[in-house]
Amino acid sequence: MLIDPYVTEKLRELDADLARRAPLSDGRSPAFALSPVVRMAGRVLRRMGEGLESWATPVAPGQSAAARLTSREEGCEGC
Repeated sequence: MLIDPYVTEKLRELDADLARRAPLSDGRSPAFALSPVVRMAGRVLRRMGEGLESWATPVAPGQSAAARLTSREEGCEGC
């Protein structure tokens, strides 16, 4: 199979250009820098959701809202 020398040279140039543009892989992605912020936002949203759930749950007679919230937090193992 015959390949035009011009095409061969252009393919080499493109390969060199792609190699030059390739990001250096150091094991970190751009999202790695944002992970603490995203993690904190997730925790805040989770706690807000728990607060809304506890607010919307009807209170049984004789049970205070604080007691219900405390019992829910006691069951949380990985929080």
